[in-house]
Amino acid sequence: MASVLIVMPDTTKCMGLTLALKTRLPSLTIKCNSMANIDADVNLAAVEQADIIITADITPDQSLAELGGMDDIKHRGDRSTKEQQISQQLSMLAAAQDLGKKTLFISLRTPYNSRLFAPYADAI
Repeated sequence: MASVLIVMPDTTKCMGLTLALKTRLPSLTIKCNSMANIDADVNLAAVEQADIIITADITPDQSLAELGGMDDIKHRGDRSTKEQQISQQLSMLAAAQDLGKKTLFISLRTPYNSRLFAPYADAI
């Protein structure tokens, strides 16, 4: 069975997609990364090991309520910026494309950033 690398804007989205995929394809091997933290970095070895790379974007950014409520205010500065996330995702997709991996981009809210990912995604 195929190996999938999922890179999502935050852990809850990652967990949600993982659960959905595992429900349909239980033997699928899934590695999930969140782009939420400033120090989040997609390991190139994970890209090399995966058969399929799935990434997603939420534009406009989520509000604190969507992120989990007021408890997250003190951690807001630890979150990566939209620009950092997009830069890392595009680098990851370009590397995946160079390695001949299948790639999928998911727009979780509005499709405005899809144009940025289109050159690197096999499917949107």
